[in-house]
Amino acid sequence: ELHQWGGAAILVAGTCAAEASQWEVSDSDGNSMTGDAWGMALVAVSLTLTSASAVACEHAYKSTDLSLPRQNIVLYSYGAGLNLLAATALREEVSLADLSLSSLTQHFSGWTWAVVAAQ
Repeated sequence: ELHQWGGAAILVAGTCAAEASQWEVSDSDGNSMTGDAWGMALVAVSLTLTSASAVACEHAYKSTDLSLPRQNIVLYSYGAGLNLLAATALREEVSLADLSLSSLTQHFSGWTWAVVAAQ
């Protein structure tokens, strides 16, 4: 577990260093390609939270007696449910009765269907 936290720290430091190296870079219109110190702080906080949640999730799953395929089913079920909840909450004009597979997948490209099939 200590190696995971070390890896997370390296991820945060490396990403922040890559972001900081682009501070003086501008696009062809003269607009800055990066934010300011607040943007750097936001990047660091979001990466830290994401890394911490990944380490905590792995720890929680490794401490159970569930098989790996069952753990994946549980994890993806929660993810799909939360994504469906978020999608329906953002679409005020659609009620749960109006939801169908075609309305949820109407903008899927061929690549999106390939990813779905591979999962």
